[in-house]
Amino acid sequence: MGERFVVKYIPGFERNIAIMRDESAFGQRHILQQDRGPVDRAAAQLSASPNNADFQQEYREALKGFLARHEKTAPAALVSRYKSELHRLENVGVDRQ
Repeated sequence: MGERFVVKYIPGFERNIAIMRDESAFGQRHILQQDRGPVDRAAAQLSASPNNADFQQEYREALKGFLARHEKTAPAALVSRYKSELHRLENVGVDRQ
């Protein structure tokens, strides 16, 4: 309620409008939350089994994917936290197999 949405229409057919949800603040927050899902799932798996190399790799890939898509648009604190986690995974020797 109270959210603003981008609306597009074809000139001459103003009654046929399309709400561009993904271009609104609400839509962008929704996309960000959806894209955090794989990161959260991979983090939970790794938490349950910290020495599992497959879980480590999956978490690394989820973090990299999220940062590639949202590094400039996600909240700075979240980006910083994910970068720290990625740095920890890549530099603390968790790759030992």
